[in-house]
Amino acid sequence: MNEVLRQEKKYVVSLDRYYYLSRQFSRTLMEDKHSSGDGYLVRSLYFDTIDDTDYEEKISGVEVRRKIRLRNYGPGSTTAKLEMK
Repeated sequence: MNEVLRQEKKYVVSLDRYYYLSRQFSRTLMEDKHSSGDGYLVRSLYFDTIDDTDYEEKISGVEVRRKIRLRNYGPGSTTAKLEMK
């Protein structure tokens, strides 16, 4: 089994900074197959146990934990992905 450890950090940026960063990223990064050129909508539905074990582990700071989600890439998508991470 592959172990994936990652950190996700989010930042608030101005609209000017957004456009600047978008131009910079477009020089080296390629859009994925779901993009229509202006991003795309991703909807994720996360599932938990009946006693909220997954939620409690997240709140407690457990680093390696289970996540089950159903993901869809917008209203035009004909499929969804069910993932256990």
